[in-house]
Amino acid sequence: MPEMDGSVAMGSHNTELDWRHRNFSRRQRNHRKPLSKDEIVAAFRNEDRFPPLLSLEQASELSHYAPGTIKRLVSEGFFCNSVKRNKPVLFWRDRFVQEVMEMNAARERQKNSNSQRGGD
Repeated sequence: MPEMDGSVAMGSHNTELDWRHRNFSRRQRNHRKPLSKDEIVAAFRNEDRFPPLLSLEQASELSHYAPGTIKRLVSEGFFCNSVKRNKPVLFWRDRFVQEVMEMNAARERQKNSNSQRGGD
């Protein structure tokens, strides 16, 4: 069995560890490519349960958020690009999907906005 040079084996191992333990900023670690319109349309191509305009109950089923949670989030300013407020609350499906997928980023923006204004 051929002998392995310890420095080579150790070097490749350290390179792997260095890669896994780099200090990435939170933005770099969590940066995702936004969903494209084509990806959303393709996801619903053969789906009859979710028409282009969603009721509160359909939005709840699609997002797996409780209807009360969705209503609270709407009142806090989330889903502003996809919601028709008042009764009945309706959502544009494709925009709603994009906003649900970007919830963490939206919450961070809201938290930063509130801290700059002196709120919680």
